[in-house]
Amino acid sequence: MNRTVVAFGGNLPFQGQPPSHTFAAALAYLTTERGHRLRGVARLWQSRPVRADGPDFFNTAAWIDTPLSPEEWLQCLLETEHRFGRQRPNPEAMAMREAPGAVGQPSLQTRHSAARTLDLDLLWFEGQTLQTALLTLPHPRASSRAFVLGPLLDLERQLGGLRLPCPETGLLLSVSALWAQLPVATRVDVQPTSPSGHWPAAITPVTVGSPAQELGLA
Repeated sequence: MNRTVVAFGGNLPFQGQPPSHTFAAALAYLTTERGHRLRGVARLWQSRPVRADGPDFFNTAAWIDTPLSPEEWLQCLLETEHRFGRQRPNPEAMAMREAPGAVGQPSLQTRHSAARTLDLDLLWFEGQTLQTALLTLPHPRASSRAFVLGPLLDLERQLGGLRLPCPETGLLLSVSALWAQLPVATRVDVQPTSPSGHWPAAITPVTVGSPAQELGLA
């Protein structure tokens, strides 16, 4: 089994349910009878859209063990996005240009700001450093995104060995070190959804199936 970290994001409802329920359903879909194992999940975090109007975004991150290769796991994440209502502007180029963790997106500003039901990014795949037409590992922009680093702080203690490249130097640093380098104003804009950051009681931990109590989330 391969240890991986997947980022979850969204700001639109799916089938009348808020992003937190979409995240929980996607986690259950990914880890139920599919050979994957959910090992940990971060709190729910909330942030305002960047350079766009619309509802606030919600984010989390999950530690998932998978028997798949990085490319196979990427395809699984893309299929899961589609299952939960993700609409991409150019389906024919989706795998090449907008894959989670991919390079060469048509517009970074459009991609970062566009509203969506579910966005899945493959941030880290243990032991893998890749740069191909489809996938870059570790994720090349995760280190500079507060809405990614915030949830990763929740997993850092449980998931030893997680390192991401520093945007300035390229050196692999801990999540805590990368978070500390962000401007204070940027960090303040990304916060847990409540003082404790709990998931809604109705979906944690039974529906998600995560070790929420171990992570202090229940």
